[in-house]
Amino acid sequence: MVGFDTFVGFPSVHSNDSPTTTVGELALTNSDVTAIEESIALFDIHRPLSHIPKVELVKGETEETIPAWLKANSHSVVSLF
Repeated sequence: MVGFDTFVGFPSVHSNDSPTTTVGELALTNSDVTAIEESIALFDIHRPLSHIPKVELVKGETEETIPAWLKANSHSVVSLF
């Protein structure tokens, strides 16, 4: 699984968004990202073939990171959900 995110929250809010939505909402701190990475490491320890990574986090704007990731990983099968 590959997760793409900026980790900085919403850059802006549109008038169609919920009135409670704010700029920066859902931003993660460095300790939040560290906790996610530690969870991934624990997941890897307790599964067969744990030496082969199964989860990757890609930080940055998706308009840039997804095309670059796809170019570097053209052999991959993609499913969006």
